[in-house]
Amino acid sequence: LSATTNTALADLKASWWESFDLFGQGRRRRLYMAFYTSMKQMDGVMLAVKDSLEKEDFQGSHNFFCTAMQPRMSALQDAACNLLDLCQKACEDGTIADDERDDLLEGIDEVREQQRETLKLCQEVSNSGQVRQTGLISQDL
Repeated sequence: LSATTNTALADLKASWWESFDLFGQGRRRRLYMAFYTSMKQMDGVMLAVKDSLEKEDFQGSHNFFCTAMQPRMSALQDAACNLLDLCQKACEDGTIADDERDDLLEGIDEVREQQRETLKLCQEVSNSGQVRQTGLISQDL
């Protein structure tokens, strides 16, 4: 993700001269820059996920936990991917129309709802007594 966003941002910063930001191209370029800048902020999250995966031993209650969490995680992934698609489509013409804005706000609400539901299930599964307690899952997110 980091290499992709870095490349995209560098290309966007250097591309102003291609159209001299005329005919809406400047707005479009700025929207894409905002999109990729937001994606760049995910670097820390992705690093934490990578670190967690490298340290996981995939033993004990791992399969039980993942099986229980899989439907919620898939729903969250779907909502997040949908929101990313909406963001990308909103950048295409350089303006964010009212209907696009409404779709984006709905997408944000859906991601937040899926996050809440995922956390709720994570806490339920973690406290079920069937998952080895390691203290690594935050109970106060």
